[in-house]
Amino acid sequence: MLEFFARLLDPVGFPPRWQCGLWSSGLGWLHIVSDVAIFAAYFTIPVLLVVLVWRRRRDIPFNGVFLLFAAFIVACGSGHLIEASMFWNPVYRLSGLVKAVTAVVSWLTVLALVPALRKALTLRTPTQLEAEVALRTMELQESRELLERRVDERTEAYRQSNEDLERFAYVASHDLQEPLRMVSGYMELLEDEHVEQLDDDAREYVRYAADGARRMQVLLDDLLAYSRAQSRELVPEPIAAEEAFEAALDNLGLRISETSATITHDPLPVVSFDRTQLVQLFQNLVSNALRFAKAGEAPRVHVGAQRDGEDWVISVRDEGVGFDMKFKERVFDLFKRLHKRGAYEGTGIGLAICKKVVERHGGEIDVVTAPGEGTTFRVRLPRVMEGAGE
Repeated sequence: MLEFFARLLDPVGFPPRWQCGLWSSGLGWLHIVSDVAIFAAYFTIPVLLVVLVWRRRRDIPFNGVFLLFAAFIVACGSGHLIEASMFWNPVYRLSGLVKAVTAVVSWLTVLALVPALRKALTLRTPTQLEAEVALRTMELQESRELLERRVDERTEAYRQSNEDLERFAYVASHDLQEPLRMVSGYMELLEDEHVEQLDDDAREYVRYAADGARRMQVLLDDLLAYSRAQSRELVPEPIAAEEAFEAALDNLGLRISETSATITHDPLPVVSFDRTQLVQLFQNLVSNALRFAKAGEAPRVHVGAQRDGEDWVISVRDEGVGFDMKFKERVFDLFKRLHKRGAYEGTGIGLAICKKVVERHGGEIDVVTAPGEGTTFRVRLPRVMEGAGE
């Protein structure tokens, strides 16, 4: 065996193939060129297979079989190259060794193909895959359409529920005004003209009743304002926010005077908004700032404005008690209060009205605050384009 490998490339004892038989030049070169061409093709094919498996598609099934095929083809090609060289260099020992290696690799490939064939038979055909993709796509489309229908149905139910609630709020607040005015009137008459005829307990009961009637009147007024904020027909127009702000301050004049509040503002822009509701927006936000001032301190409120892309952002900042940011969504909910009823006046409707009117105009409102550090409400409003009054 050692002698075999030692003489692997030794041609002694074997004549070149040109000398074996009656080879014509044409026949000899036909064999030589054909063997070399086969070798070149056999060498190129495994290179392409290896590039495909290792550099482009490592997810291809049966990578091992691909590599065995590559080795088998290289071995076959090497045999053809040796056959071409035998016309000058008869290395029959090397030729035999290459044929033996080719035989081993060939049978290894056959053995690897048996389990791979079983797996391949379980793979779905392109037609089956296309049918499954089409089926899954159809199921997904049906699920999406079903989800859209459910969303539409629930959105419509929610919208109808809101409309019913707002209609009820309007009717209830409107229809309760007259009997409430009657109760309030008689309670005031009792307080003014007959209080001396009552004992201390009765006078206290009358005071409680009159105070309750007044709070009920405020609640009904706010509830009616909330209903109108939704149902009132909008008349958006280019409006100077500064004019609406001044109108809101006029409405709050008595309260500002009573609290000795200091209210400042930057130059305010022209925005597209319903005039009445813009006044109401400023009035509610400033009133909220006055209401939640720190005890023993005169309220300080600043209204600012800055451009942000195509919008204006108007801010109302105070130095009041503030609150925890985890309640930032709750403050805009109807009837939601963060403090006990007796701690601060109000019905819990004002900020809900602000959110409603801002959203109806395509804007947004949010809040930044911290306990003891004041509160800033930021309102994003569409600005008026050039030529529309800005």
